[in-house]
Amino acid sequence: LNAGGRALAAAVRPYPMKTSGVPLKLSFDALSNERAFYYEFSSSSENDPKVAPTLIFIPRFQYPHGININVSDGSYEYDEVNQYISYVHDSGLNTHIVLISHKKQGH
Repeated sequence: LNAGGRALAAAVRPYPMKTSGVPLKLSFDALSNERAFYYEFSSSSENDPKVAPTLIFIPRFQYPHGININVSDGSYEYDEVNQYISYVHDSGLNTHIVLISHKKQGH
């Protein structure tokens, strides 16, 4: 599928598809071995019991050996087939962070 593509490493990258709040910071280093993706956002409103999930696209192209996921709070589910994370933050907190990194081969 990706054979022959030029500059795919720069073009195919993780991104938030839907955010339950306001984006504050987004970074992705396509040239590093870690392929670190950092996303920070602020909740729409604190203590809202109806928190909608934040959806983040995680392309297999950038992470062929899997991913490590770290979140500041709440919980997440990784849908490897559809290549996204569904993250539900803690409604009692205002700022949330999702950090994705490249899983080392063999771990």
